[in-house]
Order: sequence, then C-alpha cells, then structure tokens
Amino acid sequence: MDPTPAPTRPPVPTATVVVSTPSPAPSAAATPVATPVLADTPPPTPTPPPLVNVPTPSHTPAPSAPDGVLTAKQIALHREAAARLGLIVEETFAEIRRALLASEKPTEAGVAAFVSTLLARDKLVTEKRPLVSAGPNGSYPDHPGGTDRVIERGAVILIELIAKRDNPDGVYARTTWTAFAGKKVEIPARVEKVWKMVRDAREAAISRAADRVAAKKAVSGDDVDVAARTVIKRAKHGPWFQHSAGFSLGATLPGAGLSLSTGEKRALPADTCYALRPAVYYPAEFGVRTEISFCVTGGAFEITTGIRQREIRPLLD
Repeated sequence: MDPTPAPTRPPVPTATVVVSTPSPAPSAAATPVATPVLADTPPPTPTPPPLVNVPTPSHTPAPSAPDGVLTAKQIALHREAAARLGLIVEETFAEIRRALLASEKPTEAGVAAFVSTLLARDKLVTEKRPLVSAGPNGSYPDHPGGTDRVIERGAVILIELIAKRDNPDGVYARTTWTAFAGKKVEIPARVEKVWKMVRDAREAAISRAADRVAAKKAVSGDDVDVAARTVIKRAKHGPWFQHSAGFSLGATLPGAGLSLSTGEKRALPADTCYALRPAVYYPAEFGVRTEISFCVTGGAFEITTGIRQREIRPLLD
C-alpha cells in the first residue's frame, strides 16, 4: 500500500466524462464513457488474516543511506527479485484460470496463499502479504485484500506483489497487474477505457523520467507524478487517482528515498529505485492499477520488472 495517505474521498460523479483514446502520443480523439452513480460510503475494511505461511525476512536489513541511495549489490538483488515477481504473476494468473475452468470457487485468501508458496519457493521474503483483490475489494486503495471473497466470473482482479531476496542487502521490488475473470470480449467497455487511461498515465510518467535521464537532466518526483496525473486529469478522472504516483524502494517498507509525488521537487539521486503505480478507483465497484519498479543508475533509466502490462489480462481466453 502506498505510504502516502489518500485524500478525502471525492464527491460521487454524476455526469458523463470523456476518456481519451489511448495512443503512444497525445491524441485529440475521445470516447464518452458514462461514469456510474456510486454510493460514497466505503464498505467496512476487513481485518486480513495474520501473516501465516508468508515468508518473512530472517535478516536485519542493512542501514539505509540518505535519500535511499543503494549499493551495487543492493541493486543487483533488487533486479533478481523484480525478475522473479513477473514470473510469479504469470503462475498466479494460470492458477486462477485453472480454478475457474474447474468450476472451483477461488478466494482472495486462497490465491494469496498460493502466491506465498511461490515466494518461498523462489527464496523471496516480504513484510506484506500478497494482495489479491477482486471486484469491489479492489476499488479502495487502502483495502488489504486476501479476504474470503470468492473470485467470481466477471470480476476485475488486482494482484500486487512486494518481495525481496532474504539477504541483509535485499531491496524490495513491487509489481501490480490487473486481470479480468472472463474472456476479452466480456470485459465491460468502461473497464477497458479506464484501464487504458491508467496505462497511458504510466507510459507518460515513464517517458518523462526516461527522457530526462537520457538527456542528463534532473528528474524529480514531481516530474513523474505530474506526468501521470495529467493524463488522468485530462480524462476527467483526477479525483479518483487517490494517492501519489509512487515512492522509493529499499530494504524496508517504505523505502528511505524520495516520493514520486506532486510538490517533491528534489532530483532523484543516482543509484535509487522506485515503484510507479498510477491507478483509478471506482468506489464500491472496481479498481484499476498498474505498477512497475524502476531504477536510476549510472545515468540510465531501467525498468526492472520486465515486460509491462499493455492490456487487461483476460484469464479465460
């Protein structure tokens, strides 16, 4: 969960909004998307089960350097963890698909337990349980996931993984993917539109940071947050992006470095790593989030979580 507190829940939308048609570059084309009238009262946040069978760190983490600056060993261990998380996401989607096709009733908690076995297998540890949120449970940025809610066909699913190598120099990696418990043709149009909006916000933030690093110019948390937030604001969904664009990664949660947030004007130091996680949450209905890990090292911008999600993953195709 983002350590930056979410602002007060925005008023419920009642008007038609316009979502820009996604493209690599800004486009004037737009498609109207009716935003549903939704109750503004969040459901009670359940108490998730304790960290049973979740592999936790067995070492005291190395002391954090000022501004989250990492050693070469720490960055190498971060890369290892990031690479494994991408593979675990794929195995998790395959397990949910298997359960749905077998007419089983997979639950958030059951899938989270499955992920925990994969983390342990790959010698990864975490201070936070795998987050598996389905349907309305994914519509609140502070929802813990991992409840006994059944993942039903037609649900939008968020899978968030946070882990590191079990080593004093281990540095966390993070990734979040959005999936749909059904076929691609069954994905509701507005879910698809919101996903593409959030994806384009991520790409705008990546381009902003990567271009400035390549040009040997300073890049700040404000640069990254504003780039992502502008895409969502232009689509009239600004109030539903309820946290910062991201934060630093380190040996503990949260990291000791700078936040990717509006107003954070300090330059991101070299040899630091971050989580970038734009999102839109429709209260009581569904949430869409995409999250990658990246590092700024040696004058280069590096996405460490590998292939980034381009489309909502339909699990039954």
